[in-house]
Amino acid sequence: TATATATATATPTATKKKKAKATVQCITEVVPIPSPLDIKPCAGKVLFKVVSWNVAGLRALLRKDPDTFNDLVAKHDPDVLCIQEHKLQDKNVEGEGEGEENFKKLLDGAGYDAHWAVSTAKLGYSGVACFVKRGSASGAPEVRIGIGNQIGDTEGRVITLDFPKFSMTNVYTPNSGQNLERLDMRTKTWDKEFLSFIKSTRSTTGNPVFWTGDLNVAHKALDCYNDGAKHLAKQAGLTPEERASFTEQLSDGFVDGFRHMYPEAGGHYTYWSQRAGNRAPNKGLRLDYFICEESMVNGGPVRLPGPH
Repeated sequence: TATATATATATPTATKKKKAKATVQCITEVVPIPSPLDIKPCAGKVLFKVVSWNVAGLRALLRKDPDTFNDLVAKHDPDVLCIQEHKLQDKNVEGEGEGEENFKKLLDGAGYDAHWAVSTAKLGYSGVACFVKRGSASGAPEVRIGIGNQIGDTEGRVITLDFPKFSMTNVYTPNSGQNLERLDMRTKTWDKEFLSFIKSTRSTTGNPVFWTGDLNVAHKALDCYNDGAKHLAKQAGLTPEERASFTEQLSDGFVDGFRHMYPEAGGHYTYWSQRAGNRAPNKGLRLDYFICEESMVNGGPVRLPGPH
C-alpha cells in the first residue's frame, strides 16, 4: 500500500494593525471662576438676576430642607427663580385635599409670585415653575404656559415670561430615554419646534430673548467629565444626534452664556449620577444652561490663568 505524504507550506498571515484606543478624558478638577451670583451692576445699569435649578422632585427637597428656597432667595436675591422637574400636579400646587400643602404660596412671604406648569400626561413627572420677584426694576411680566405642541403643553415643560424689554423661557427639555426611545422625538420634533417658538417670541415681541433650564444635553467635551468614552455615544444627552441638534439651535444666532464667558473652564457640572456616587469625585455632566441671543452678550470670553 502506497502512502502519500503531503507537506503544506504555511502562508504567512498579515499582521493585523491594532486599532488606536480612543482618547478618554477625565476632568474632575474644578477650574476656579468668578461666581456670576456675585456680579455687581454697572453704573447706570439694572442687574437682572436669574437662578435656575432642577430640583428633581420638590416634595422630597422641601421635606429634607424646608427652608432651602427661603434661604436661597435671601442670600442671592434673584429677580426670577426657575425650577424644573418639580413633579407636582395641579391639586398639589393649589393645596387641594386633606394634608396637602399649598405650593402656590411658596415664597409668597419672601415677595415672589409663583407660576406653574404641570404634567397632565403622566403623574409625578416633569413640571416647571417660575418665582418672580414683585416690584422688580424690569417690571411685571406677561406669563405664557407651553409652546403650542402636545409634548410641551401636556408634560408641563415650558413657562415664558414676557417682560417689557425682553423675554425669558424656563424649559425642561425631554430626556431621550434610557434606551433612546425618545431620541427621534427629541431631535427631530422637540428641538425644532422649541427653536421655532423662541424665534416667534423674538419676532412677536420685538425684544431679545433667552432661555434657561435643564436642556438634557452635554454639548461639548468640557461638559462631560469622561468625554471620549465609547459608551457615551449611546447615552441620552451625549448622542451625536443630540449634540448636533443643539449646535444647530445655537447656530441660529444664540450663545451658550457660560461657555461663551468661560470657554476653558473644566469641571463645572450640573448633574451627577447618585446611583454611581459621582457627586463627591465630581464625575458629572453640564446639562443646565442659559442660552441668549448674540446681541445680549457684552464683551468677550474671560481667559483664565494657566493651562486648562
